[in-house]
Amino acid sequence: MTGNDLLKVGAAALTLLLAGFGSAHPVLAQEQVAAASGDATTSPEPLSADEMEVLVARIALYPDELIAVITAAALYPLQIVEAARFLERYEKDKGLKPKESWDGSVVSLLNYPDIVKMMSDDLEWTQTLGDAIAYQQKDVLVAIQQLRDEAVAKGVIKTDDKIQVVKANDNIVIKSASPEVIYVPQYPPQMFYEPDYVWEPIRYYPDPYPYYVYPGATFFAGAVTGAIWAAAVDWDDWGVWGGRWNGNDINIDCNNCFNNRDFNGNININDVDWKNVDRSKIKIDRDQLNKFDQNNIKNRIEKNGDNAIRDRARDIKKNDSLANRAPGKTAGTRDIRKSTLNGLKAKPAQVT
Repeated sequence: MTGNDLLKVGAAALTLLLAGFGSAHPVLAQEQVAAASGDATTSPEPLSADEMEVLVARIALYPDELIAVITAAALYPLQIVEAARFLERYEKDKGLKPKESWDGSVVSLLNYPDIVKMMSDDLEWTQTLGDAIAYQQKDVLVAIQQLRDEAVAKGVIKTDDKIQVVKANDNIVIKSASPEVIYVPQYPPQMFYEPDYVWEPIRYYPDPYPYYVYPGATFFAGAVTGAIWAAAVDWDDWGVWGGRWNGNDINIDCNNCFNNRDFNGNININDVDWKNVDRSKIKIDRDQLNKFDQNNIKNRIEKNGDNAIRDRARDIKKNDSLANRAPGKTAGTRDIRKSTLNGLKAKPAQVT
């Protein structure tokens, strides 16, 4: 018998021995499963600063509240695909309802069909953003701020009648000028990273989108979750928050708005059964809408530690079976690197 044959026999015997230990000793078996689980959730190779800027370029100039929803929804790529198909069917059947199993962030994104389509069509980008939020959340937000600094300096974006661009603690905050609707900027993200690309001011999608926490929104998240799903970016602590709204101080005027019972008067927004309400018959005055201010939302949802998107992301990644990815690999990473085009270090000068 050759040396190689002996090695094979020895390896086979060792395999049988370990298998016997695994079945006879549950603790050892559990440790082996835990080790295998740990390997499956190995964090992906980090994106560099340049790669990260390319990744976030397409959303960097969006209002903060929308960035918070997009980053949260990126953790659920399969639900994004389902949502895109749902919206196609909804065009023919307005009676369709979102799945109750969908995350509140995905339901909220139904109010922005163009964004749902973008995320579904470019699933590798969505998956990569989800990985980045799970493992490099601060880097994601820093990259967004760096691109915003440049865009403001070059006059690409500024306060107008649709959005507000303000500086808060050295960070650029972009928010909707209205508590009822959001105008989403349109711009070529390539101008941030392709050499010689001519800078141009932002435009907007032609129609405003309903503010995702506004009860008049077509797919208000409360219709599924039973409570307001809200999201906010905390630039000071480099975190994204999203989840259940805490607070019972917003009342709405229900003008016989319930389909299953007679009621006329004021009712707390958290007590509404959104499955049985006609949202066209409810009203919220502007003083009440001010309570949806982003600082207010952030303070309310931060009271619940479960609303930290970073923690939620890591939990999801532990059970992620979307594409049976190889350990340590990030979907779409190569595409992100390829598209940098050696940019970001050779950006064009401002066009005057």
